[in-house]
Amino acid sequence: MKNDFFFVYTPYLREQRTKVRALHEILATGGVYGLDKGEEKMKLIKNIDVYAPEPLGKKDVLILGDKIAKIEEAGGMPEIPFLLPEDVIDGSDRILTPGFIDCHVHVLGGGGEGGFANRTPEATVEGMTRFGVTTVVGCLGTDGIGRDMCALVAKTKG
Repeated sequence: MKNDFFFVYTPYLREQRTKVRALHEILATGGVYGLDKGEEKMKLIKNIDVYAPEPLGKKDVLILGDKIAKIEEAGGMPEIPFLLPEDVIDGSDRILTPGFIDCHVHVLGGGGEGGFANRTPEATVEGMTRFGVTTVVGCLGTDGIGRDMCALVAKTKG
């Protein structure tokens, strides 16, 4: 088990890999990235159908903090003794994919060229992430009076 390393993938550049501490060290301490146990949240999704974006089949996926740390064949993840039952997720009948990019979103709402009566509501983070969208390209649309670039940047930057 000494040669078994975790690889952390950056969200959008799968080619960049960062080698972190060896598996036996992580299992012994319960931490990662030099943090104390409990500072970095650990989750295990078992038996989930993974697409990356090509289909990989049923896998067990270990998540450390906000990064996927390890992917193993379903049932092949080593036992993690300090992982609490509420941190183990049954992924049966579910799929795991990379976040989707929506290249055309009217973040400030659509319509409006006919006045305020025909404007659509602003987009919400909850409305986008519910369906797996993690990145958007904000568009202003035709209403340049009720919406402007400053408002678009303010809404998207939070």
